[in-house]
Formats: sequence, C-alpha cells, structure tokens
Amino acid sequence: MPLALALIGCATAPSTPTTMDYGRFEGNVFTNDFFSLSIAVPEGWVVQDAATMARLVKQGTDMLYSDNEEMKRAIEVADVENMQFFGAYQYPLGSAVEFNPSVILMAENLKSAPGVVDGGDYLFHAKRMMEQSSVEFRIVEDTRPVTINGAELHALDIAITYLGNEIRQRYYTRVLNGFAVAVVITWTNDEALSELDASVSTLRFAR
Repeated sequence: MPLALALIGCATAPSTPTTMDYGRFEGNVFTNDFFSLSIAVPEGWVVQDAATMARLVKQGTDMLYSDNEEMKRAIEVADVENMQFFGAYQYPLGSAVEFNPSVILMAENLKSAPGVVDGGDYLFHAKRMMEQSSVEFRIVEDTRPVTINGAELHALDIAITYLGNEIRQRYYTRVLNGFAVAVVITWTNDEALSELDASVSTLRFAR
C-alpha cells in the first residue's frame, strides 16, 4: 500500500479498466469522471500534474525505504497501477520556506487485495507499511469513519518527525470501482490546516 508515500467496497478482485480518467481542472476544481468525484484545491495554490507527482512519489519511496531494498522493489512494481492525479502546494516547489503544505489525490488498484473492502481496511495495511519505513511517526488519531457530503470514508491522522520537525498528515480513503481513493493533506500549522480542511469539505462523490 503506497499511501504513506504522500510525503506520498469491492469484495471480489477487480479488473484494471482499459482506460483511466486522469481528471481535469476547471479553475481550482478538479473533476474525475471514473470515480465521479470533484474537489476544490485552495485558491492560489500551485498544482502539480500527474507526471510531476509520479516523480515525487519515486523520491518519497527512496527516502522512506532507503534501507529496505525488497520493500522498494515491491512498491516499484505496484506503482504500475497507482495513480497520482495531482498535488496542490501552498508555494511553488523549491520555495525558500520551512515547509510546503499540500493536498494530494491518488488511487491504487486493489485487484491483488480483494479483502480490502473499505477505507479502514486500506489504512490498516498502510499503517503496517509505515512501520516498515525508516521515518519516525506516531498515530495522533487512529482510523475512524467520517462522512463528507454524504460519502462514507475513513480517516487517519499521523505525525512524522523529519529533520527535527513535526509534520502532520491526515489520510481520507474510500474504496470505489475496485480502487482505494485517497486524499492526503499535510501541514505544520493551524493556518494551513484551515485551508486544507476547507478544501476537503468540498470533496464530493456522485455515487
């Protein structure tokens, strides 16, 4: 489960769709027809496309599993069927800031994990993977069900210690169309969290 790389209900094995809708932006609103979802990113934030996100996830893999080559290889194979739709950052990448808050949308094909039937199952495995990483983290608020605009998801809050700083992350996950869909927000201060919460509050699924 690559959910922890954001730094990064189907009971039968689904098949990979022949075409995947990578979505589109109209203004600051992202829409994906395959998952019938939409979400607005904070106004003025910098959006990175799917190609840039794939590169960032590769960098995250190398950082998290620097001392575990077997895990890195497993993730690289899994990445063939992982989609990073976008990342929206408060500042342009490379800006001279202490930390760059973000909201990221991604999905993972669950054809090899038919037992994952909801977001809680997915986060269970995500936590196990985090425990195998080289990054120090703690659970702030464990997996729990949440409802956003009528859609049932599961959420998990963690804190990551990196270069002496504490970084907060929250994962929102839902299983849909044989995929685990995840919105991941990352922040270090209440001001950024307020903007990210406002973004998540716009998340809508048509079904």
